[in-house]
Amino acid sequence: MSSDVPHRSRPLPLFTRILGITFAVIALVLTAAFLMLSWQARERLTQSVVSGLELSQRRFGESEARRKRDRLAQAAVVVELPTLKAAVDTYQSERRAGEPGEQLEATVASELAKVQRALGVAALSVTDARGRIIAAVGPLAADWPRGATIAPRAWTGADPVETAIDRGSRVYLTTVVPLVLGMEVVGEVLLASPLDEAYARAGHGGRHRRSRTPR
Repeated sequence: MSSDVPHRSRPLPLFTRILGITFAVIALVLTAAFLMLSWQARERLTQSVVSGLELSQRRFGESEARRKRDRLAQAAVVVELPTLKAAVDTYQSERRAGEPGEQLEATVASELAKVQRALGVAALSVTDARGRIIAAVGPLAADWPRGATIAPRAWTGADPVETAIDRGSRVYLTTVVPLVLGMEVVGEVLLASPLDEAYARAGHGGRHRRSRTPR
């Protein structure tokens, strides 16, 4: 008659246990090192992207500030031209008297053309006190036809301003400056360059001065 004697499992040799623990520790160390390297690489990549964006934004801001200073300085020079002021003032006087102003419109356009060639703006135009375009010159002057109306501003000073204006199928970043003769604003000078709609809405609040073209 045989008796069932439980078989006891033999414990692992000490060497095998030490080897297993060593391998486990090495695996943990390698995993931790891999995770640390992955985190550091991700952090370096994030910092590199952020630094690149900050540098691009800073350069864009500097370029935009320089462009704006140049445009404002150009506008200030244009409105101080005595021949342009005199032509616009005479034009308005003749219009009020019911006399034709075609010859003076040609004179204003001629004066603008001289300035436009020097400044190289896409469209340079001048309006009378009621916002009616007297003349426009430049490669994109067709978007600023004579007789179209640009809503005039209620000027409280003579400092130029920038705004976005819809003209035709384009949106223009426009530097507007009052044309002052004596103490009276006799019109406006507009230096316009086309820009894309997204920039217009992002950089200028999406508010456009709309204009009306006579039919």
